[in-house]
Amino acid sequence: MDSRQEFLTEFLSALGAREIRNLCVTPASVSGTVVYDPSDPEEQQDFRWPVPENAAPSPAVVRLAGLIRRARLLHGDRLTPSRQELLARFNAGQDWVCPPDQFTAILEELLQVQVPMLDEGVESDYYFMHE
Repeated sequence: MDSRQEFLTEFLSALGAREIRNLCVTPASVSGTVVYDPSDPEEQQDFRWPVPENAAPSPAVVRLAGLIRRARLLHGDRLTPSRQELLARFNAGQDWVCPPDQFTAILEELLQVQVPMLDEGVESDYYFMHE
């Protein structure tokens, strides 16, 4: 699986996606349709993320997005735990403990991600997370 696809699966699922359809992965971008309710065709949103594979988020950012998804740590698009709580969860059960300064860089990388939403092929908003 392309590392961008892996990241987007975690990131968009944390933001409420139940599935991603019509996925198209190219060297320059990843696009598809986020489905919020598979039984309602109105509950979907197209996206196109113009990020080449060599600029994909780091594996640590993918791991953090997955933690946020699994633990349901978002209210809408806002992170609910403090940075200290998030760091403790990130380090829980790991052999290697991520120091606070390195975790700050990982979190900042995640918070800088913006995935453009498309309405009729035109960028209309963004998927993102914030504190």
